[in-house]
Amino acid sequence: MFVFSYFNWDFNWIATLLLKFTHPETVHLRRVVFLILSGTLALIFALSPDFWAYAEQAAPSAPRAHSAFERYLEAKGVPLVQFGYDLFSASAPFEPSQNMPVNPDYVLGPGDELRISIWGKINADYSLTIDRDGKINMPHAGVLFLNGLTFSEARKFLAGELARYYLPAEVKLNVSMGMLRSVRVYVTGKAERPGSYNVSSLSTMINALFAAGGRQRTVP
Repeated sequence: MFVFSYFNWDFNWIATLLLKFTHPETVHLRRVVFLILSGTLALIFALSPDFWAYAEQAAPSAPRAHSAFERYLEAKGVPLVQFGYDLFSASAPFEPSQNMPVNPDYVLGPGDELRISIWGKINADYSLTIDRDGKINMPHAGVLFLNGLTFSEARKFLAGELARYYLPAEVKLNVSMGMLRSVRVYVTGKAERPGSYNVSSLSTMINALFAAGGRQRTVP
């Protein structure tokens, strides 16, 4: 009986609140609540760095302004364009190929995929991705830590671990790279579209600059 009375009172309280809130005289209260909720959501989005990074990347770039010297030459009928800025306005982004051979000094990290082929006494092919702890679980060898090793060091390390269980004359091992991890970079300062970008782990500073639209042009 007590439980029923409690829930009955709770329901009546909610019903009373809804009736008061929908009453015509509470229109100002509804507006205040709506403004508070809208302001809270706007504040949440404003404090999110990913929101601003997306907004900066999605915003269309403004037409390239001409300097005073360029405008002077155009008035004389001699158009002149500063060299280099149009390079970053190309529609196709300048990104390194994912199919190119990996340098032996390439440093492995979480997200990199290794393709391992074993033949001889055993025949197997594995595609193993380094997990967030920097490890792979390689059959016939166990859990191995590869984070921070170069590609050439990882090859020697895997061959050595396999040699603990099989003679070198019994099995052969080949290791190649599969999908490469992506890294997040932050471009700030006088870039055309500053923000955060996901680029390939083979990318250089030039690739990040291309992703950000190049240097922002200052017009005297």
